[in-house]
Amino acid sequence: MMGGIRKVFCLGAFAAALLAPSAHATLIYKNNFDSPVFVGGGASASFAAGAGGVVSSSAPYVGTYGNFFRSSSNSVFTALTLSGLPTHTGVDIGFLLAFLDSWDSRDGSCCAPDNVDLYIDGIKVADYTYNNALGSIKDIGGGTLIAEYVQFDGNTFYSDTIADLSSDPGLAFAHTGSTLTIGFIASGGGWQGGNDEAWGFDNLQVDLQGVTVPETSTYLLLLAGMAAAAMARRRRS
Repeated sequence: MMGGIRKVFCLGAFAAALLAPSAHATLIYKNNFDSPVFVGGGASASFAAGAGGVVSSSAPYVGTYGNFFRSSSNSVFTALTLSGLPTHTGVDIGFLLAFLDSWDSRDGSCCAPDNVDLYIDGIKVADYTYNNALGSIKDIGGGTLIAEYVQFDGNTFYSDTIADLSSDPGLAFAHTGSTLTIGFIASGGGWQGGNDEAWGFDNLQVDLQGVTVPETSTYLLLLAGMAAAAMARRRRS
């Protein structure tokens, strides 16, 4: 009898371990400005395009990455706000960043600096720049250069540069709040905007780290099978 109790206890402890929640990385938001926006986990999303911000569909964007968000103003933030986030321990953000037209870096004599600033929950965490026209500084953080001095938008007088910020380790950080705001804005005394300078992004993706998910669906059948086996052994004894 004692052995049967011991077996049932062990089965219960094993089942409890199987059913314990585990932490996962979870995609919570994705927007490539072509397909419908994905928002997961019961969260809600609000995307506010700053002044001068548009979704561009003019060639050669369509032939390269499809539609692309483009802004030629520094007067208002472009911001994504996610609300109702599930319990999590961190956030990982990725996107393609475009320096469009006459970027003069941070040392481009007459017309610098030109920056794109990134804010998380109202706090500036990074600024990026490139030297499409003047200057020598190329700052894409820990991102990866995709294309340099090529033609991506309809302004053929100036070249453009594209970087993938998904590889920037600085965009993976601790976060536990139920809301998250990601803000972009151009800055710098040399910023001219309009038809002279613009910036943009594409493939904006947000993953939550450490999301707790109860492991029930896979193991309930296993638990039932173990209980049936235990009952069968008890009957035989």
